[in-house]
Amino acid sequence: TVNLLPGADLSMVTFLGDGATEEDLTGLQSGLRTLFTPLAAVAFAVFVLLYTPCMATLAAMRQEFGLRWTLGQIAYTLLVAWTAAVLVYQGGLLLGLGG
Repeated sequence: TVNLLPGADLSMVTFLGDGATEEDLTGLQSGLRTLFTPLAAVAFAVFVLLYTPCMATLAAMRQEFGLRWTLGQIAYTLLVAWTAAVLVYQGGLLLGLGG
């Protein structure tokens, strides 16, 4: 985050548009770049931020509220996360942000 501060210039630390060539990338990085466009990556991040919480949280919810309410919460959060990710992706396509 130092490069985000005005006046701070660390040439070896880059966050956006790093200009890395294919030779500089690892196998995982190059594989992800072929599978995910930037818009798809943002939509995926939205989904991950909104979907079902961790197993410990689900276990506590089952203990407190019962299985029926826990399963309902899982279905609800997955539906909200999927809907938000689709809206982000389709909205980005409509705005011409690429696909």
